[in-house]
Amino acid sequence: MIYRQKGQAILKLPTSSKKSVKTLFINRQERITLADEKVNIVLSPAFYWFKSEELPVKSVAQAKKLAPSLYDGTIPDGHYSYHVTKRDECFWIFAYDDAYIVSKLTELGIKSAQINQIYFAQSECFDLIEPLKIDDTFALVADENILSMVPLTYLSGALSSEEYFSKHTFSKEHISLNFFQNNLIDEKYIYRLIALSVTFIFIYFANYMIVRKDLRQALGEEYAITEKYKLPATSFELNGLQRSLKTKEKRQLTYRENVKKLLSLTLLSGEYVKKLEVSDKKASYEIVMKEPKRAEAISAMVKKSFQITSAKVIDNTFYIGVGL
Repeated sequence: MIYRQKGQAILKLPTSSKKSVKTLFINRQERITLADEKVNIVLSPAFYWFKSEELPVKSVAQAKKLAPSLYDGTIPDGHYSYHVTKRDECFWIFAYDDAYIVSKLTELGIKSAQINQIYFAQSECFDLIEPLKIDDTFALVADENILSMVPLTYLSGALSSEEYFSKHTFSKEHISLNFFQNNLIDEKYIYRLIALSVTFIFIYFANYMIVRKDLRQALGEEYAITEKYKLPATSFELNGLQRSLKTKEKRQLTYRENVKKLLSLTLLSGEYVKKLEVSDKKASYEIVMKEPKRAEAISAMVKKSFQITSAKVIDNTFYIGVGL
């Protein structure tokens, strides 16, 4: 069964001796005048739907996943939040509309910064032994741990709510509402947001000026370097220069590698390179040998890396040309 009370009333309840926080029982739409003080809110059954169910699950988290299906088709369409707690073998399941509750609190003049905690009457008053009078018209009664609102005319007597809440210790079953999403933002938060926005604007402007100064300095340095080294101004010219430099670098590396190979000949003691001339496409040796027949061995070493274009022996000097 689903329990919801349509009656509406508001009762300001006394502060608990343990916590110096005023308690407001919210039931009927009525403007409330409060100083800047913290209050606990107790919501009457008019603000939520309640079920006590035995479910084939063990944890509260699992039960919460089932909560929407339990209320499917039994409450008006809307966007609901669900609060679940376990009591003995049953799960207590609350369905409530955040936006609706927040709008009502706004109409009552309650600011978000003033709210300490929000509780369900079901969680705080389920163990009532006798009816709890909340105003001159209604009282809360508990039937098998289920609360409902009953007109006082049907009751012979009721416990004073002031007496009940003066000795009451609140449970841990409180809920949180998204005040910002539902536009319950008080003036203090608005002023804080404005101050924060102004601070961010100042930081952004200061950072913009610093970056602008650095950019101007960097552009000046770039212009000075361009003028000093006569660098091209356009990206097309820069790309062309880059390609030219890469080609030149490749050519120089190849030249160095060839010279290294040309000088890596293994000669006998007393033999040496008398002269070596190297250009981009060819090179020529003059090698002094121990004897003319050494020319054949030297030619074999040169052929491993280069193509021989000319070769002759005069006395003990070997004249050899290679292509690079």
